[in-house]
Amino acid sequence: MAMILVAVGANLATHDGRTAYQVCNAAVDALERLPGLQLVTMSRWYRSAPVPRSNQPDYVNGVARLEAQDLTAADPVMLLAMLARIEQDFGRERTVANAARTLDLDIIAMGARGATIRHRPDPILPHPRAHLRAFVLLPLREVAPDWIHPVLGLGVDALIDRLPLADRSNDAISVVSGDEGGSGQAG
Repeated sequence: MAMILVAVGANLATHDGRTAYQVCNAAVDALERLPGLQLVTMSRWYRSAPVPRSNQPDYVNGVARLEAQDLTAADPVMLLAMLARIEQDFGRERTVANAARTLDLDIIAMGARGATIRHRPDPILPHPRAHLRAFVLLPLREVAPDWIHPVLGLGVDALIDRLPLADRSNDAISVVSGDEGGSGQAG
């Protein structure tokens, strides 16, 4: 079975009023229903500022660890298409790079021990910027603490240690408590 790490994030409410936190939880439910995949574990939710910094609302982020039960689910292109469909179901609109969004699902890594390297076509694996983002690495450490970045040859803790201190401080990223309801304004 192949390990699949999927980043889940949002910073806008949906048109029906669900907060980013509620959307992220519902997206995990949708991941659980994908054929050929099994949810192994889900990280806690983290709140983080947008990257790059902007006047957007904060994001709610987490990482799901899944296992592929069949070859279709283990195919990166097929999985990317399934994730895009979930994003669309939650009102994702692709406008410009780094735009605010109702839902963002990114394949961070996949394959045996998450070691697949894929340069093109999409999806690029491992995700080309995952190692630069605390909002990916902190929750990833919860679900796959032994993951080694297959290109850089570094473990999660080493990748976190390489992040600027400002990016991993409590001012930049924090765990969301279950009763916070998450970010994202209706509208």
